[in-house]
Amino acid sequence: MKTALILGATGLVGKEVLKQALEDPIYSKIKILVRHPQEIQHPKLEEIVIDFRKMEQYENEFAVDHIYCCLGTTIKKAKTKEKFRLVDYEYPLLAARLSKGKAEKFLVIS
Repeated sequence: MKTALILGATGLVGKEVLKQALEDPIYSKIKILVRHPQEIQHPKLEEIVIDFRKMEQYENEFAVDHIYCCLGTTIKKAKTKEKFRLVDYEYPLLAARLSKGKAEKFLVIS
């Protein structure tokens, strides 16, 4: 059995990735990193509420088999190019760095 970590599990794509992962018998555990508590209940699900600006503090959570990075936003939601770049580029890059040597696979959906 495998474990997975999903970043961006509350967004359009991330919700679908989470749904499929929870239904997939290959996974015994699915971790999601979220900014706010969600109302999702499932025996395989572990929800971890974090401040993405302090993602380094959660490095141990990246020791899983598969990571799905579905982080993303729009300029309209982000309001500035700097915040857009942070969510769409900096956070996924940091997640990839934190997973190096820990995860078997890292997939970015942007």
